Order: sequence, then structure tokens, then C-alpha cells
Amino acid sequence: MSDELLEERFRVTTRMYQTLRVGVFLYGAIAYLAVKNATAGSPQGEGVWLLKYTLFFAALTSVMIIPKIQQRMLKVHPEEEEPEDAYLVEKLYKMQMFSLGMCEVPAFLGMVLSIVLKNLPIFLVFITIAYAGLFHYRPRWEDWKAYMRQTHYL
Repeated sequence: MSDELLEERFRVTTRMYQTLRVGVFLYGAIAYLAVKNATAGSPQGEGVWLLKYTLFFAALTSVMIIPKIQQRMLKVHPEEEEPEDAYLVEKLYKMQMFSLGMCEVPAFLGMVLSIVLKNLPIFLVFITIAYAGLFHYRPRWEDWKAYMRQTHYL
């Protein structure tokens, strides 16, 4: 295998990770500006608590299902004859990008909820979930090398 492809994909993934970290702050800025410039009062009624908890549950779920999806995405099927290194690197790359994207979902949901409810502090709960996921599933060179070793193709 050419280590260059693995290193190049890892660099791209690391850049994407850094970009997504900044993107979460941009969601916060959008929410802040929208709430600050809001004119009407916040919605009231029975459905507000349901909306809060539904989006909170969706945010948690989006981060908690990542390990199961990673397993499925990285699985090398026994009927596959020794896959090429490039194929394995691409599987790893796609899995990592998907995982990082799923970690950004809570920040987006928090932005939407804080804008709808005109309540900026609620965004902090969602941004905490997003950053915890981004930190936990950040790209690690050791993990990439271990995957390639585990598949016996490095």
C-alpha cells in the first residue's frame, strides 16, 4: 500500500474536523444574531416541551449511533478477496467523514431550537453534545494505522 494515500486522506479528514469545529461556532453566531434581532415573543403552549425533548433526543441519538454505523461501514466482508489498499483507505475515509458530519447534527438542531424558542442558552446544551462527539470521534492517526493493520493489508 502506498502510505501516501493513507496520509493524504488523513490530512483531508483532519482539515474537515477543524472546519467542522469552527462551523459549530458559526451556528452559535447565527443563533445569537437571530435571537437578538427577534421581535415577537417566544412560542408558548403544550408543544414546546415536546419540541425541546424531541430535538434533544435526536441530538443525543445522532452521536450515540455512530459506533454501530462505523462498524458496518468498516466491515470487510469475507467473500471479498483481499481488497486493495485504496479501497480500504476509502472506506476508512468515508466512515470518518460520516462520523464527523453526524457530530455536527446536535449543533444544527440546537441552533434551530434556540431560534424557534428565542432562547439562546438552550443552544449551549446542544453545542456541548456536538463538541463532545467531535472530540470523541476526531481523526486519530493511530486508529487509522490500526485499522489497516487489522485488515492485514499494511
